[in-house]
Amino acid sequence: MKHALALCVVSISILIPLYTPAADSPWPMFRHDARHTGLSQNGGSLTGTLLWSYRTHENMVSSPSISSEGQIYVGGCGGLLNENHLYAFNSSGALSWSYSPGDSIYSSPAISSDGQLYVASWDGAVYAITSSGTLSQRYWAGGYIDSSPVIDSNGQVYVGSRDANLYALTSQLTLLWSYSTGGGIYISSPALGDGGVVYVGSTDHNLYAVNSNGALSWSYETIGDVVSSPAIDSDGQLFVGSSDDNNVYALASQGALLWSYLTDGPVRSSPALDSQGRVFVPSVDNIVYAISSSGTLYWSYSTRGPGWHSSPAIDSDGHVYMGSTDHNMYAINSTGSLLWSYSTGNCVYSCPAIGSYGKIYVGSADERLYAFYDPPTPTPTTTINYVNLAVNPTNVNLGAVVGISWSCDFSYWNYQGVPVDIYLAAIRSPRVVNVPSSIADALNAEEVYLFENGIKKAYRYTGKVKKPTWRNVKFPPTALSGTLNFVTPASSYYADDWVFATAFFRKDVPRPVRTDAPVEISNLFHLR
Repeated sequence: MKHALALCVVSISILIPLYTPAADSPWPMFRHDARHTGLSQNGGSLTGTLLWSYRTHENMVSSPSISSEGQIYVGGCGGLLNENHLYAFNSSGALSWSYSPGDSIYSSPAISSDGQLYVASWDGAVYAITSSGTLSQRYWAGGYIDSSPVIDSNGQVYVGSRDANLYALTSQLTLLWSYSTGGGIYISSPALGDGGVVYVGSTDHNLYAVNSNGALSWSYETIGDVVSSPAIDSDGQLFVGSSDDNNVYALASQGALLWSYLTDGPVRSSPALDSQGRVFVPSVDNIVYAISSSGTLYWSYSTRGPGWHSSPAIDSDGHVYMGSTDHNMYAINSTGSLLWSYSTGNCVYSCPAIGSYGKIYVGSADERLYAFYDPPTPTPTTTINYVNLAVNPTNVNLGAVVGISWSCDFSYWNYQGVPVDIYLAAIRSPRVVNVPSSIADALNAEEVYLFENGIKKAYRYTGKVKKPTWRNVKFPPTALSGTLNFVTPASSYYADDWVFATAFFRKDVPRPVRTDAPVEISNLFHLR
């Protein structure tokens, strides 16, 4: 019995509506927007299922940014190869391009309205890079830069440097003005308020408000270094942490203290603000705090490591996403209980970014960029005579037993007992675990593998279908269900593959069967 290639393509194409990304709602800069609220209009992942990860061989301390086309941009630093690239990925986890500046990238890229990228490096330069990965302009500051650039509505770029200066640059990276603080601007990223006022923290213990012409409006002195990036709410109120006095500060737009909240450790990460006016911020005391708009504790959640620089992201439902030095990525619901956590191989200093379809992107010092999502629920075909396949769990160890549950109803078309062939297929892409955006992506890479009977071996699909995994499977004549069990391959060669099951109606049956009979595909599961 032979299956036509066209039939195979049709079967796999059922996945396309689930995994072909539309344009992601953008997360165009550090902390989502120029006010650094960390608040997304999208819902986030409720399950924390790994969609893909990409190993760069560089520490991923930088925080990702997402373009309106769904491209993910993030910087690398140090690591095994010490190559220090700015990376561009599509939402399926495939590398689009990389660009290497002169040194490590700790800051988050900022994306302009015309798609140009601005990113700073420890070589002391701000780079303007086109969306295709070529250098457009460069501006040299006087010291290391790990502050993330921010872009205003006119395309002007603002960034701080360890040389103690706040810089305002045109979109072509020519200097408009600079303002000198009394200490280095370490990590703190400028936030933009009403009237073009720029707010930034300094290691001289001050938060600065600088007017759009570069003149000082006011400053507020804390008792410790301000490496936290300020966040600004819709009323112009500012929220910022202090590194040595352990406080979170709330200030009016003119610099008056509204309240402060004392934690039990330095506050080096940046606050996030939800739609209810609540403030979310981790402390080095291993606790993430949710503080009301009046400065009282709403809830707190204890992690197993200090929150250094991974600042929270808030989704449209009020769920909080953040990383920790305990190597974990955390998702906390709006009332302060754990939704899920995922253990990476090293500290998570990167701040998560929220894309569309509940996708969460975050880097780890284990040299990987991670993407999390909620797997879609398989849906049956619109035709009544179908075989519905599903796999649970979705993360599977090599050599483990997996059950494919099935249900069927052939009675409408009077096809009781019509046999089907079932295939197990694995998808991989060179150097990256991903879900292809289309079957064409997979076929072009020639990285689709079909498992033969007994899962003893697999062959690479090159347009020819050979032996199915299960041949001539006959289901009962009524709407019943059951499970097909199999043992996954134990070889590490298959680690990080995505696997799914697909069923074909057989054509060599004693009575006529529609040649366009529906084909069902299961959800994917991940071999680990």
